[in-house]
Amino acid sequence: MIKPVGLAYFGGYLDFSSKGRIDRFFGAVKKDLESKGFDTSKPIDQRDWAAIRAWAGCLTEKKLQPVAA
Repeated sequence: MIKPVGLAYFGGYLDFSSKGRIDRFFGAVKKDLESKGFDTSKPIDQRDWAAIRAWAGCLTEKKLQPVAA
């Protein structure tokens, strides 16, 4: 069994011009973001690469213990 050594949440990337399977869901998200002042005519990138790299760097410092089978 694989056990995670860390967990974190980060902002993401949304591009409303690309179409996918969950368009109805993203249609609701788009309306909500527009009501909050976001410009959805261009991609929205909320990723914080410095924070992601810092978190990933901390993972390498953790001692990974093998799980007994």
